[in-house]
Amino acid sequence: MTKHLSLPSSKWLISLSAITGLLLIILYALGFIGGGEKIKPGTHETVLPLLPANAVTFTLSRQVANNSLAWQGTVRSRQAVKITPKFNARIIEITVHPGERVKQGAVLARLDSRDLTAAYQAAESARAAAQAQATEAKADAKRF
Repeated sequence: MTKHLSLPSSKWLISLSAITGLLLIILYALGFIGGGEKIKPGTHETVLPLLPANAVTFTLSRQVANNSLAWQGTVRSRQAVKITPKFNARIIEITVHPGERVKQGAVLARLDSRDLTAAYQAAESARAAAQAQATEAKADAKRF
């Protein structure tokens, strides 16, 4: 019998590398490694970016306005109208815009008619099937 020497399990290597990486991240965050020179707290001069030659600058200051009263508010119309279709359908096109005047009977929106067409065709098929059954029942009644 021969015994094979086995290398350390890959699970141990992965765990060891994860712990080492975590330890390095903690030491870096605490400032023990990396980071270079630290800036001591206090005042220091800041370097302002240079402005282009044709730049215009303005100085801001407080001023007293003539009308110092201001209110927040919402503008609403006096009349509100809820518009609902007689059946559920997807809106394809809206032909008017908010605030426009419309006349009675004007088209406001166009609805998708595919669902209605399919429902109509299904109802027509059911009606035709019912008529066929009625015809067959009459024929059976005559025969009996």
